[in-house]
Amino acid sequence: MSSPAFISQASRWKRFALPIIGLLGLALLPWMIFRWSNPDRQLSQKQTAFFQALERRRASNVEDLLSLTYRDQWQFDRNSAVLAMQDATSHFISLAIQPIDLRTKRTGREAVTTARLQVSGSGTPLAGEVIRQINTLRTPFVFTWKRESIWPSSWRLVKIENAALSLPPGYEPGTLRGLNSLP
Repeated sequence: MSSPAFISQASRWKRFALPIIGLLGLALLPWMIFRWSNPDRQLSQKQTAFFQALERRRASNVEDLLSLTYRDQWQFDRNSAVLAMQDATSHFISLAIQPIDLRTKRTGREAVTTARLQVSGSGTPLAGEVIRQINTLRTPFVFTWKRESIWPSSWRLVKIENAALSLPPGYEPGTLRGLNSLP
């Protein structure tokens, strides 16, 4: 059985602390809504998360950032794009992707981000070839994003393009066939 002094201390704490916590929560609410609902901030976070998912070679994170309607210039859908990214990044022991001259233009629920990519890392000879090919591209990558629902964090990649980047003939995502013969 608890003593009356303990009960009164607990109720005193509830009487004073809970309203203070409630007021702090109300004071922080506008700031939290601004940070969460700002579409430019959310889009920037998604773009950064995409590069980090590639660097960490996390296929599930890449997949989460791609739209179900994803289709790119190489005719990859969402699943084959994830497999192709796994093929390219699996040869790395360490990988870092730095966007250069990153620019975003947002119009409503769609946005286009362009950037040249500077890739560094270590791994197999094929990793070195991937680094060489990406770093010598003068044409920026174009990332097309779409906000897929009312939630501010629902930005998903619907397309990635780079007119100067070609894949080896006969390459099929997920098989590594053709990657050993990069041009």
